[in-house]
Order: sequence, then structure tokens, then C-alpha cells
Amino acid sequence: VREDERDIIRTEWLLGWTYICLASQEEKRSTKLLQEAEQHLKEALYRCRQINMVDYEADLLLAWARLYHAKGNKYQAKVSATEALAIANRSEFRVLRADVYNLLARLAIEDDNRTEAIKYAQAALNDSSCDSPPYCYKPALEEAKRLLDEISQYH
Repeated sequence: VREDERDIIRTEWLLGWTYICLASQEEKRSTKLLQEAEQHLKEALYRCRQINMVDYEADLLLAWARLYHAKGNKYQAKVSATEALAIANRSEFRVLRADVYNLLARLAIEDDNRTEAIKYAQAALNDSSCDSPPYCYKPALEEAKRLLDEISQYH
């Protein structure tokens, strides 16, 4: 294993995630940006699994779930998110788990599954609260609150 393999994996993952974010902002180039994201995420996940580096795998699977969601493939997004959640649960990565739960809540809202959406958004709220503000994971906490508001307003 190369000494810098961990850095390469992290770089590929972050490049993939960056392209996904850019695609959501640049509709005209979104297809190309999502293709670029997929190439970086493929490389990162391949390298990660080659050296059995579990501590990044859940993050990578969440990025894949977000990529699938951006492409409109909700089924595959849920499969990848669920796999990321299984790893995050084994590792007690509460902050990561909050992000996964928020994505699962978003997918449930889009599928008109209010019960599941509430369950996931509440789980995200619980995990992101940590020791409660100001000691919390604020981005996920705010997203969970937004999702719960959205569910209560539109369902």
C-alpha cells in the first residue's frame, strides 16, 4: 500500500463531492459535472476497498447516494445511503449518521412516505444534537429541522 493512499482516497472523494455540489448549481453543465463526480467517486471507492479502509467507506457511500439522487435514481440512492448507514452505525459515527438520515428523510419525502421521513429526520435531529447547542453538528441539525418543518407543512 502506498504511503499516500489515504490522501489520494480523500482527495478523490472530495473532488467527487465537489462536482456533485457544482452540478446542483450549474444546471447546463450538470450532466458533465455528474459524470466527472462519478469518475472520482469510483476511484476513491475502488482504492478504499483495495486497502480495506473502512473509516472513509461510509462517507464515500453517502457521496454515491447523493450522486444517485442528483441523477434521479432514488432507488440506488437509498441502497447506497442504507449501506453507508450500516457502516456508520457499526462505527458510531453520529455526525455522519445524521447526514445519512437527512438524505434518507429527503428520499422518503420525495416518495411521499411521511412516516419514514419523520423517522429519519428525527433520527438526524437526535444524532446532530450531540450534547445540544452550541455543541452540535449545526448543518445537519438545521437540515433536520427544515425537513421536519417541510413534512409538517406539506403532508
